Amino acid sequence: MKMPRAEFLEIKEAYAILFDAGQRAVYDRIFAEEMERFDVQRRQEEAEREAREAVYRDRVALVMCFAALGHNRDVVFGVLLGGDCDEASARQIADSAIALHESRHAAQATKETSEPSREEEKETAGAESVNLLGANVVLVSQQSEALIVTRGYIYCLVKR
Repeated sequence: MKMPRAEFLEIKEAYAILFDAGQRAVYDRIFAEEMERFDVQRRQEEAEREAREAVYRDRVALVMCFAALGHNRDVVFGVLLGGDCDEASARQIADSAIALHESRHAAQATKETSEPSREEEKETAGAESVNLLGANVVLVSQQSEALIVTRGYIYCLVKR
């Protein structure tokens, strides 16, 4: 808690700055510069965060494509490492993506429906283009061979 005298001196100093035109101009200029610097820093941090999130989304989309085609965690992990992803992030994304894919697959297996599954639709559709989680996937044949094109990389996959 401030002492009454300290509070009084602080208010007195602020009053002196506000009512002296020269000191007020200096204060306003410094305040404006600091606010501009803060705003530039905030915009830069926001742009960096958005760039990191975009890279993360692209990596997750890529590994979900691999997982959807039946590839295991080691293949997904290797794809991430080959795409300049650091080991810790690659491990986390690979583990999470495979777990998500397996949980979706398990939920889909328990769901009884008369509609054909997505895999059956893909196999009967022949050569076609689809957009799966942001990556371009082109089915080459009815044996589920696929080309995945994302962020300048081209992957050729054959489902086992």
